[in-house]
Amino acid sequence: YRVLSPPKVVAEMRRLNETYGFQHFFFLDDEFFIQEERVRAIRDELLTQPFARSMTVHNANIRVDEINRYDAALLESMRDLGFQDVFVGVESGSDEILTRIKKSITRDDVIRANRKIRKIGIRPIYAFMGGFPFEKAENVWDTLTLIDQLTRENPDATVLGMSLFCPFPGTELYDECVSRGMKPPDRLPRWADIDYTRLKYALFDPELVQVFRYGVLFSYFIDYKQWPKRAWPLMALK
Repeated sequence: YRVLSPPKVVAEMRRLNETYGFQHFFFLDDEFFIQEERVRAIRDELLTQPFARSMTVHNANIRVDEINRYDAALLESMRDLGFQDVFVGVESGSDEILTRIKKSITRDDVIRANRKIRKIGIRPIYAFMGGFPFEKAENVWDTLTLIDQLTRENPDATVLGMSLFCPFPGTELYDECVSRGMKPPDRLPRWADIDYTRLKYALFDPELVQVFRYGVLFSYFIDYKQWPKRAWPLMALK
């Protein structure tokens, strides 16, 4: 795990602002908030920069447990700096699934984080998955009911819907999929057909596959704010 130092991060932001007039920034770190000391250092650097007074930051990734662990004052100071929304990978509304995928959070943790971040005034963008090799229909229902609760309790929250789990080589879940009957592509170009819109492994009976596919579609319609923007869930019905 390697990162740029806080001064270098802010210097690059300042260069983009001064050279191109950029005022909106999108952090692509897999986990921007993983090191609290670094987050505080970047905040402190930005506070010294005139350009930061009118900037906005979108989609900085944060975990559920970090929202709950971080001091509210720190998150509020990030909000005041222009951090408008954060991206949160919840993955599942089922405690059983969260345990199996080693997410280190519970359904109650997600609900608590959602309530906390609403009070702070930063918009969360939630993402979920379905189609894990050991998943059952009731687990999908747990996810859909959690999505409904999150959007009802926090009108500012956005839910991107439920993607389909995509197994990646070298992971424990990939090995489990292979042991349950998945046949990996035999040629490199065929890996392009494996993504988060399709189930490509014969682990489930047809009825359960339909549960996953319609779960993706239903999750899309729970959060009405996404209706005009995203049509990819319809691909899951192919």
